[in-house]
Amino acid sequence: MYFEGFSRIDEAFRREKQIQGWSRNKKIALIEGQYEDLSKFSECTNSSNYKDWLRLRSATEDKKDDK
Repeated sequence: MYFEGFSRIDEAFRREKQIQGWSRNKKIALIEGQYEDLSKFSECTNSSNYKDWLRLRSATEDKKDDK
């Protein structure tokens, strides 16, 4: 379904392990060539981290508006 070529086996192994840790949706986006969606599927959405991220993003945007 998807492949990448590497000249060294250690690079290929590292990439394989990286992709194995991805979510199903992120893997599907990679297979379908929807590279712009990869970062979207990388975002943390578990309840505690997501709430912290939203709070920090809101604070950052408030600082931008103050300028």
